[in-house]
Amino acid sequence: MASNRLRRQGDLVRGVLDLLLKNPDGLQAKEAISRLKTVVPPTSLEEGEYDSAPGVMRYDRDVRIATIPAVKAGWISKTKTGLWSITDEGRSAYNKYSDPEEMARDLRRIYKEWKRRCDTSQSSATADESEAEQET
Repeated sequence: MASNRLRRQGDLVRGVLDLLLKNPDGLQAKEAISRLKTVVPPTSLEEGEYDSAPGVMRYDRDVRIATIPAVKAGWISKTKTGLWSITDEGRSAYNKYSDPEEMARDLRRIYKEWKRRCDTSQSSATADESEAEQET
């Protein structure tokens, strides 16, 4: 089952990278997701909404979530205005990974490393703040 989920995440990310390669000026998130549906169609489950969030389509949210590790890896740039674009690293990754599952596996590893670094830096900042409070 985990392999199927990895494969699906890889399919979604690879599909987004492919769309962004073809649109070098980037795409608005909604447009990217809309176009992706024709390249990587939603599964029957993804066609529905989340029970806990009526009105939120599973596919749309799944694509947004699947691309987070690609952003942390530096492959995709997302702006606050919703513009998604591919980076040079993303172009290289697209050419490197023909197997979506392998891509997803490496993205998972990269994301875990990023998360660990963030957790470590937050722990260090909290420790520094505690020491500063004790000195006053």
